[in-house]
Amino acid sequence: RDFVVSRLKREINGKRYCIARSIEIPELPETKERVRGIVHLGAGRFVPHSTKENTTCIDLILCMDLKGMLPKTIVNTVMARLMEKDYEQQLRYFERVRDQKLGKEDANNGA
Repeated sequence: RDFVVSRLKREINGKRYCIARSIEIPELPETKERVRGIVHLGAGRFVPHSTKENTTCIDLILCMDLKGMLPKTIVNTVMARLMEKDYEQQLRYFERVRDQKLGKEDANNGA
């Protein structure tokens, strides 16, 4: 599967949010090699746990169409992997934000 998604990330009152949805852009046309799925809405909220230090509560919602004919077992496996991959990407992003706020250099970005 193939997805082209735009994301918006914000921090509001100590809570971090990420929203996403599919977009169409001429530079990334759909190809015959892959089925292009659609993310109708993706959203995540990342909030520090109220009593556990270094713990984050995460709320995720995802409404998408994988397109094509897929058995339910494959859909469930794919969705779990997509959620895990998205979590890992968000974690890296927010760690970079934290490190920049603390004045640490980001080796990947040279910031």
